[in-house]
Amino acid sequence: MKYIYSLLIVILFFACQDDSKKSDAIRYYEFSIQDVIANEIKAMHSVDNSFVKVVLYKNSKIEKRNIAGTDLISDLESFQEFDLNKAAWQNSYVKSRTDNHTRYLSKEAKLTMKYIDIYGDEKNPSRVQIYFQNTNNLYESSKFIVIEPGKFYSIFSLQDVKGMSADTLFIKTFLN
Repeated sequence: MKYIYSLLIVILFFACQDDSKKSDAIRYYEFSIQDVIANEIKAMHSVDNSFVKVVLYKNSKIEKRNIAGTDLISDLESFQEFDLNKAAWQNSYVKSRTDNHTRYLSKEAKLTMKYIDIYGDEKNPSRVQIYFQNTNNLYESSKFIVIEPGKFYSIFSLQDVKGMSADTLFIKTFLN
């Protein structure tokens, strides 16, 4: 019986431990898109809740609309899939740096995120560009994402499904 009580106490002790250690993200690379997105969301709270979004779709149709801050947050959070610091991407990118430009380039052809370009400081960039490409026997998909913190983000997407015409999508959302 003492063994069971001791085991329960140990389990409760570890269950009640501070979760801050668990929430600390492991950093494989200095740059983190999650930091950029978190800063954008934090800065959004100090501006108007309505943002302008322009969408070009089906290769010719254009829509311009105002979107709420909650929709913008959802859009921005979707960019977190492009974070270099995923455990699966550890040591998958090589970093090169020139004056005001840093590039993380994929080492392997099979990786769908081909590169990330960062302009300015990696901790507080003035511009981030992400190129994503997925090719298989059925389709080819490319995305080019540009984020200028405090100004805008844009997504240019091209999807070419075999046997169908290619479809383009361009979205630009203004943050100020």
